[in-house]
Amino acid sequence: MDLPPGARVAVLGPSGSGKSTLVALLLRFLDPSRGQVTLDGDPLDTFSLTDVRGTVGLVDDDPHVFSSTLRENLRLAHPGATDDEILTALRRAHLGDWVAWLPDGRDTFLGDGHAAVSGGERARIAVARALLGDRRVLVLDEPTAHLDTATAQALAEGLLEDTVDQSILWVTHGRVGLDRVDAALRLCEPAPRSRHGRDPSNRAGHSTSPGPVSTDRGHGPPASPTHLGESLEDPAWPARPS
Repeated sequence: MDLPPGARVAVLGPSGSGKSTLVALLLRFLDPSRGQVTLDGDPLDTFSLTDVRGTVGLVDDDPHVFSSTLRENLRLAHPGATDDEILTALRRAHLGDWVAWLPDGRDTFLGDGHAAVSGGERARIAVARALLGDRRVLVLDEPTAHLDTATAQALAEGLLEDTVDQSILWVTHGRVGLDRVDAALRLCEPAPRSRHGRDPSNRAGHSTSPGPVSTDRGHGPPASPTHLGESLEDPAWPARPS
């Protein structure tokens, strides 16, 4: 899998297929036992954790809202962020109307004992926080899982159609946003194993030797991403708008 500057790539697959492992590898929560993850052509494990996480941002599928104001929750990613930058991030995360409803706006206290935050609002707060961090690569793990269809589609459009030179990995179980990506990768269902740990069927389509995963924070024409597992070639899904 190649993720060049400005690329939007979706990753799909059933539970256990390796989506969370792929995310963990990109953030160096894990280092590969086989295969390789590279950044600018260099092995990712040669970079410090600070450098990796200063380049790759993550919104996971269970984001946390801290017991503080909305403003300070967002500034965790960028302590020097201006009010205009915070407002822009909130609007891109489709939280503008919600913030206008809050009793103290961006200074409303959230978290335990304060204003209630739904799962969908929590996810979009995490998206706004990640946008404010302005990483070159943004990994979004199930960003629309707790949203209604209209809001999910609006969020996908706002994030995936943006012209900024930021690479986005869109990890999802659903179809929202798939018409707005450059490539989609489907990870295969894990093969069944015998009592002795061997694959009794050795079914075709299940990789036993993982290939490299690379990200590029430099400049140059985007390369065509390599598909892992099965490619998504469903004619019912329209191509990404030009």
